[in-house]
Amino acid sequence: MKREISLLLAMVMCVSTLVACGKKPEEAGTADDTVVVYTADIFNTMNPYETTANSDQSVFDQVYETLTVTQDDGTVVPCLAREWTVSEDCLEYVFHLEEGVKFHNGETLTAGDVVFSMEQYLANPAKNNFVNMIEAVEAIDANTVRFVLDKVTPLFLVYTNELPILSEKFVTEKNGDISEAACGTGPYRLTSIDLATAAMLERNEDYRLGPAAISKVELRYIGDKSTAAVQLETGDIDVMRMDPSQLVNIEGSDKFTVETVQTLKTAILAINTTVAPLDNKLVRQAMSYAVDKNSIIMVAYEGYAAPARLQASDANCFGVDFSDAEDFSYNPEKARQLLSEAGYPNGL
Repeated sequence: MKREISLLLAMVMCVSTLVACGKKPEEAGTADDTVVVYTADIFNTMNPYETTANSDQSVFDQVYETLTVTQDDGTVVPCLAREWTVSEDCLEYVFHLEEGVKFHNGETLTAGDVVFSMEQYLANPAKNNFVNMIEAVEAIDANTVRFVLDKVTPLFLVYTNELPILSEKFVTEKNGDISEAACGTGPYRLTSIDLATAAMLERNEDYRLGPAAISKVELRYIGDKSTAAVQLETGDIDVMRMDPSQLVNIEGSDKFTVETVQTLKTAILAINTTVAPLDNKLVRQAMSYAVDKNSIIMVAYEGYAAPARLQASDANCFGVDFSDAEDFSYNPEKARQLLSEAGYPNGL
């Protein structure tokens, strides 16, 4: 990979996992019109304000929509909110909703649904990081919602990406028990779920942006990755995220489409800087120069990583700039020099 991601001290960041398709794109879903996607974890609940699990989110991303969405380049764009205004002091956000948006139960989205949804997030701890700055939320009219924040929050619009909008009527009719049910405005409906095995999704034919290309999707949990890889090879799974070590039988085969993607993981070495000799900056710098990160990448990550320069990553941190980041590439001579300067000419 060409990207240098991050590391504060001297280790490496794993930057690659792989997505493989068990059928060629033109063949996927043709057998029974269902695309099967591997999920690495069991499902916990279909209640968006009680979970942050990736497995649950994989369902929410298809069934629900949010006020805004963030594009790959970091730009926040409208979703259920067609536009918004921000007060001069950045403490008040007014969202104007798309009109005529339908939930899967046929109800029309209103500002009341947005207020209801936010009240659930505020009352439950799971999404606290995304709502703890909200002081008040109110419906100005049927299609306008005002948020008042208690502190300036530059990423507030990004945080709204994490807050699916629920149908107040649907949740109320379920007496708040939506652990195995869902009703959003998204491109897919949840038709059934077994939290321990699979979630079944079906295309929302009335979706406001037009029906999705794939008719049905199964998000299937398989506890053993090796078993999942076998199912990928046999065609029982169409899409799977896998580790580099599982690629032996996949890469190079014309049966699969393989894409390498950068993960959000940075591997670091954490040390106690209050204990001698690690309280000496020169010693810590020497350690950084003494670690052969490229060799670690080849052995521990099978080449699917890049040397890190900061603990922050341009893949998951907004505004990361490497221009002032010192390059601690492997340099044993430099390490020895720094140790000598620190008073350890013969090493630690």
